[in-house]
Amino acid sequence: MLDSSKYDGRAYTQLNAYGAVSGRMSSDFQQFPRDPLVDEEGNELFHPRKAFLADYMTAYIDYSQIELRVQADYTLKVSGGDLNMCRAYMPFRCHRIGENGEKIPYEFDTPEKRKEWNKYTWFLDENPKQKWTPTDNHNLTAHNALLALGYECVEPYKKYRYNGSGQPFFKEYIDEDEFKRVRSKGKSFNFMKNYGGGIGAAMKQLGLPRNVAQALIDGFTKAFPHVIIYQQAVDQQHAKKGYVQNMYGRRYYLRDRNKAYKLANYLIQGTCADALKEAIIRIDEYITKRNLKTRMILPVHDELQFKVESGEEWAIYEFQRIMQEVFDEWCLVPVVAEIETSKTCWAEKKEGIITM
Repeated sequence: MLDSSKYDGRAYTQLNAYGAVSGRMSSDFQQFPRDPLVDEEGNELFHPRKAFLADYMTAYIDYSQIELRVQADYTLKVSGGDLNMCRAYMPFRCHRIGENGEKIPYEFDTPEKRKEWNKYTWFLDENPKQKWTPTDNHNLTAHNALLALGYECVEPYKKYRYNGSGQPFFKEYIDEDEFKRVRSKGKSFNFMKNYGGGIGAAMKQLGLPRNVAQALIDGFTKAFPHVIIYQQAVDQQHAKKGYVQNMYGRRYYLRDRNKAYKLANYLIQGTCADALKEAIIRIDEYITKRNLKTRMILPVHDELQFKVESGEEWAIYEFQRIMQEVFDEWCLVPVVAEIETSKTCWAEKKEGIITM
C-alpha cells in the first residue's frame, strides 16, 4: 500500500466484482486492515480507515449479519428451520396476542408479514409467558462450550464456576468481563464453522487446546443442529450431482470430494455476493432514473458507499430500502441494512444521517 502511494500520495487499487469465486469482489488490497493498529498497551497507533478522506458527506449502508441470516434461510428451506439461528433474526415459532385474546402466529412466508417481526411483542409457542428476544448466536455457542468444559452456570452469560477436573483453559471463576473473552472465541468459531472449519482449524487459528476446540464444536452443534443438517445436505447434493447451486442459480463445482465441506459456505457467501450485485444494479438504475447527482463510490464486502450530494440526503433511505428489498423475493428471514455517514473519513462514520 505504501509502495502504491509513492507516485502522488494516493494509494491506487483495482476492484473486480466478478473475480471472486464466492465473495463480493477481489482486489489487490483485499487484506486492507479494518481495525486500528495498537501498541501493547492498547493505544491507537494508526487507524487504516483514516486514510480514506472525503470533504463531502459519505453514506455507508451495511447489511447486518447477512451471512448468518442467509444461513438461517437455508436451514428453513432444507429442514424447516434451526430454532436458535432463526430466532436470532425473527420471532420464529412465536405468536402475538390479538385484540380478542387470540394467538396470531408470526408468518414469514410473505414480505408483508415478514416485516412485522419488530412491530409487536411476540411470545414463544412452547412457553407463552416468555417474550421473544433475539438469540445472541455467539453467546449461545460460548455458553454451551463452557458447560461442555465442566463449568456450572450461575447466571447465563455473566457468571460461571469451574467444577471440572484438571486446570481450566479459561479462568476458574468467569465473570461478565471474562465471558466476553470466551464469547470472542465463540464468535470466531461460529464463522469458522460456517466456512467449513473443524477441530484442526479451531486449534490452529484460534490457538486452542484440543479439549476447548472440541467443546466449541459440541457447543455449536447443540446450539444449531439444523446448520449441521444443512451442511450434510449440501455434501449429499454435491455427491449426487457434482455441483451445488445458490439462490441465484450460480453453480459451484468441485472435483475433489475432500474439499466438499467448502460448498456449504460457497452457497452462503455466493448468494450474498449475487444479492449485493443485484442491489448495485437496482440502485444504479434508480440514480439514473431520478437523475441524481449522488454517486455510488465503492462496495466493501456487505457495505455500499455513496458520495451524497447536498439536498439529496433523502435518497440514502431509498438506497437502504432497495438493498433490503433485494432479498424479499427468496429470503424468508428479515434483512436489515444499517446507515452510517461521515463528512471526514471512513473511520469516523456515525450511525444515522449527520447534518450537512
